[in-house]
Amino acid sequence: MKLFTKIAVVLRAACFVAIFAPLPSAADTDFRLDKDRANQISVREESGEFFLETLGIDPYIYAESKKQSSKKDFMLEFEYFCPQGVEGAELFTEPASPQSRIILGSLPDTQRWRKAVFNMSEKTFGKFCESGKRGFRLDFGRKSGVKIGIRNIKLRPPDAEEKADMLKSQEIRKNIISHDAAIEGRFREKFPARIEKVKILPDSIEISIKAASLPKSARLVRLNFYDEAYFGFPAAPQSYSLPDSASGEISVRLKRFSEGGEDLILSKWFVADLSGGYKALSHLAYPSDFSAIQKHISPPPKAGSIKGMGAADFPRMEIFGELSELGVCHITSNVLVNGLFARPWEKEIIERKFCGRTYKFSAAIVKHYDKTYRYFLEHKIKVSAILLVNFDRSSDCAKLIIHPRAKPDGAYAMPNLQDKEGFLAYAAAIDFLADRYAGDNPETGRIDNYIIHNEVDYASDWTNMGEPPMHVYLAEYIKSMRLTEILARSRNPHARVFISLTHGFKKAEPDPSWRTYSVKEILDFLALSTAAEGDFEWGLAYHPYPLNLFKADTWNDDKSLCRFDFSTPYITPKNIDVIFEYMKRPEFLSGGKPRRIIFSEQGFNSEYDDISQNTQSAAMLYMWEKMKNRDNLEAFHYHNWCDNAMEGGLKIGLRTLPKEGKPFGERKKAWYVYKALGTETEAAGCKNTAQFLGEKNIREAKSRPAVRASQK
Repeated sequence: MKLFTKIAVVLRAACFVAIFAPLPSAADTDFRLDKDRANQISVREESGEFFLETLGIDPYIYAESKKQSSKKDFMLEFEYFCPQGVEGAELFTEPASPQSRIILGSLPDTQRWRKAVFNMSEKTFGKFCESGKRGFRLDFGRKSGVKIGIRNIKLRPPDAEEKADMLKSQEIRKNIISHDAAIEGRFREKFPARIEKVKILPDSIEISIKAASLPKSARLVRLNFYDEAYFGFPAAPQSYSLPDSASGEISVRLKRFSEGGEDLILSKWFVADLSGGYKALSHLAYPSDFSAIQKHISPPPKAGSIKGMGAADFPRMEIFGELSELGVCHITSNVLVNGLFARPWEKEIIERKFCGRTYKFSAAIVKHYDKTYRYFLEHKIKVSAILLVNFDRSSDCAKLIIHPRAKPDGAYAMPNLQDKEGFLAYAAAIDFLADRYAGDNPETGRIDNYIIHNEVDYASDWTNMGEPPMHVYLAEYIKSMRLTEILARSRNPHARVFISLTHGFKKAEPDPSWRTYSVKEILDFLALSTAAEGDFEWGLAYHPYPLNLFKADTWNDDKSLCRFDFSTPYITPKNIDVIFEYMKRPEFLSGGKPRRIIFSEQGFNSEYDDISQNTQSAAMLYMWEKMKNRDNLEAFHYHNWCDNAMEGGLKIGLRTLPKEGKPFGERKKAWYVYKALGTETEAAGCKNTAQFLGEKNIREAKSRPAVRASQK
């Protein structure tokens, strides 16, 4: 059974929707919905059946019982009726908090009463069973206008079939954990040979190998980019002879293109002993030198400031002039890769050949990107494109590039880099972007930074690949990073890729559900991967929000959670020093220099009263002082330009929510503070804000406290 098939079995065992009737049990605990404890949801009850309609983006209602359930009651069961279906259903145990959140998943659309069953013990790895339950909160996605009928809510013990499934899933989980450990072990393994360089030339590839000595049966082996590389190899991978004296410095030169038009730039290489199977003698290596094929592209203009803006895309072009008014030198742009492909009904398309295949892209979408990036280039604003794969399946290629294990409970998906057709479609789209926006055509603009997906430490929510353990997930994610780096830098010598991470840092203990991972462990594994399989141009796109996104006064963030050491649970503006110092550690250096950091998403919440707006402005000034004179900081992208009604009640924009006659809202006080930062008028423009922030907090922001390796 393949690794990801095993993961799928675990997921099916942990959460499933069924139409069978479980065995009755005297221990069942029945729950009723509490109409008085509901949010953004209307409730009508008829003879024990509840009919709900969601009225906003955060609809939930509490379920309560007259008695407490038994610890053995951990199968959540109810019947529901919902022609629209629900994406992203969740349960919160009481008291409701981010720590008590349990993802239920999707409720498929149904035009009849259908039974849903969820194994809450497996979803929480036993924590749900620590005590009985008298109540919990049910959340019904993030869409308004969804109508749901629900009845017969209960917690009950598992029946005989469910118990058998649990035993099977426990065994499968052990195997997955073993695979996960094997991946980490592979990266730590020492080999007698190392591939020092894979140089790409116009018509050939030159591979440089260093080895003390190798057996006569040693060969250079080529794998396709999408081939499994850690748990066995294809039946007959392509191999090449090495010189007879296979020791010291070895060089092998091969044709770059196959007869079918396949480009071997999309390959990975290793040295293996072919006597009696395939025994690896080196780590994998990827293309690393593109100097012979890169376009002669000038560096992007040197930015006059770190000041940036988040998600400033073509729907806002009406007020793009405001970017220059604010002094913005950097911009992020969301690129939905699925949306690049032409839909069947589109008549205006752009055809492009890639690896012997022809792919069709949407001319209308591409024209929008051209117009946007041309504007940014003309105004000397550097673009960081955030590559996202959503669950759009409106074209054949859009379907292909969604990872087969990705679930729509997440906002976005990991791309499909597992099978040939999915990989080639995704690579064709990235190749199209890399070529069109390399920077040699002023009519289309340029992209120099590629942020690979979104907040991968919260993988289940933001770059979903099911719920695999961390090393299994990261092996696939790093492959996505390397693919984009190869295709972008083969054109533009100034292109780089960035890993996207939240303000979390070191978890006290691993998340047993594998929905989230530790930022510190992710970075450590990325450094390990780079050391083993070759360095590449990657940097860090970090999101240092305040500890509580709804509270802008980040200087008051809990000291126990925002410490000045490398084991701190969170890194917020208060202790931002930690991330700068951590990325200066030897294992993260590239060419002896720290990798570049961009703060690609962070903002400060405010309501519209004076105190709240003053606090938002003060937080902005506080963080600005924290960021001054940081050698390895490239950009600070404020998120968001305008308040967004789809951000769960957060109002972190420099402008208010839209209203009649004002589609981009009104400027807040923070808008004017942001404009003043980093200019000659900073002191005058921030005078009132500085007084509100107070001398103590300003001194704290300007200080550079020592960062410890561990907690005292």
